[in-house]
Amino acid sequence: MVGLLLALALPRPAAAGDLASLRDKGVLRVATSGDYAPFSVAKDGGFSGFDVEMMNRLAHDLGMRVEYVRFRWPDLAKELADKQVDLVASGITVQPDRALLGRYTRPYAITGAMALVRSEERARLADRLALDREGVRIVVNRGGHLEQVARRQFRQATIETLPDNGKLVERVLVGTADAALTDSAEARAWERKELATVGPFTRDRKALLVRRDAPELAQWIDGWLRERERDRWLADLRQKWFGDSMFYAAAADREAVLADVDLRCQMMPMVAATKVARELPILDQAQEERVLERSQQTARAVGLNPAEVARLFAALIHAAKVIEIAGGTDPHASAPPLEQLRTAIGDVDTHLIRQLHEAVRTVTANEWRAGVREGVQVDGLADTVKAEIAEALVKVRTLVRVPPTPATVAPAPEQPAPHGGTP
Repeated sequence: MVGLLLALALPRPAAAGDLASLRDKGVLRVATSGDYAPFSVAKDGGFSGFDVEMMNRLAHDLGMRVEYVRFRWPDLAKELADKQVDLVASGITVQPDRALLGRYTRPYAITGAMALVRSEERARLADRLALDREGVRIVVNRGGHLEQVARRQFRQATIETLPDNGKLVERVLVGTADAALTDSAEARAWERKELATVGPFTRDRKALLVRRDAPELAQWIDGWLRERERDRWLADLRQKWFGDSMFYAAAADREAVLADVDLRCQMMPMVAATKVARELPILDQAQEERVLERSQQTARAVGLNPAEVARLFAALIHAAKVIEIAGGTDPHASAPPLEQLRTAIGDVDTHLIRQLHEAVRTVTANEWRAGVREGVQVDGLADTVKAEIAEALVKVRTLVRVPPTPATVAPAPEQPAPHGGTP
């Protein structure tokens, strides 16, 4: 799996006109698991669920038909390589290793990992610490985000992974497992009187994962998602499937920025592991200067104040160094090629700035502060560093455009946002 992940991270040229080429084919190929209620459920030879309904509407608005390709969670990376799908839609949790496989869109839902236990066991298994004990048996879907959560959060318990997500509840009900790890959305779909919930233990964002060589498709979907937030179609769809509308439009814009800030920070332990493996110094002043310069160029291209965006990226670089210094001692962190990490983080940076351009007009200072405090969840990142990021976000504004007059020289046309550049 690690070897495949690194192979997929190797640079590929971006498809020229990938969106036009896709529309010419007329088919949007979507990978989905079919085993993750309420996002994707295989049913009567087809699929249903939140993500399926969303993809049907998205393909329609693109003027295309949708073709679903079923995948197994342990094979997600392989599916992106072999099946030639355009994107993955199956309640995909935003996490750092997957950022090497494709481009995340802005998030469309938030869930939290939680455990399902038998109702009569709720008092004995009342919290995370009670679950994390020797002798406690926890089952979890193999190969997905929740397996990583289980191994990180429950180091004393016995973890058993199952290839069929639909079998988890059955194992708990018959008593061959004490708990099944799920999330708040799926738990609602599995709700019954014999089961009780414990948690949540995490705050997880769900997004679409678009193949790396389709930047135009990813950007189009971002715009589409934002419009569906503003006309409340997504809020109504979330209410239907999750019983919770989750976002209003401005909160969705804020969450899109925070998702990229959090993802960027979450990728830094991999950067540290790679630098340690290659015997490179954690601190790289030349790279920091490149990141700051490119952030200003991208800001200028999308219409944000370059100096204020540079101040934000100085805060993000500070956070990155804090995380890298702490993470450089972790022998278990994966160490992908540094060049591929920098390319992927550069994509995140560009995406962050584009999403920030939409958010600065609607998100208040207090909303930024609360959002960073609660929504950037990286181990070891002090509140003072989070506050520095939040205050930098508060200060970002759009550029004030001054119309040219006969006495002024018209500015040169803006260039597209540059690619790459990360700590």
